[in-house]
Amino acid sequence: MENRLIKIEELEIGDEILTLTQQGKYLKVMEIPRKSKKGYTWKTGVDRYINVKCKVNVDIKQRQGTRWDSTLGKSVSYTYNLKSYRIEAPKEDSPIEKFDLNFKDIWLIKREKI
Repeated sequence: MENRLIKIEELEIGDEILTLTQQGKYLKVMEIPRKSKKGYTWKTGVDRYINVKCKVNVDIKQRQGTRWDSTLGKSVSYTYNLKSYRIEAPKEDSPIEKFDLNFKDIWLIKREKI
């Protein structure tokens, strides 16, 4: 059954999901989520999962900026990456990133039949 909310423990390899966060992401799961050996100190009885490898459609743009360096006493330039995620199915050559799916609303879009 597709197009429904699921829990992190229900994820399988090849699932296409949408995470409902501030910046929604369309992900393709590349590994099964595993439970972490560490638990939460502030909440007992809740399983914690390690970050999950997923394929994602992302545009990465390099930007220039300046920051103050207190040891040099002047502004220095630096380069940083600006990521913008696209809500569409990842392509075959899309990058693989790790995502924290703990306490996230996960919407199952499509499940691959193996």
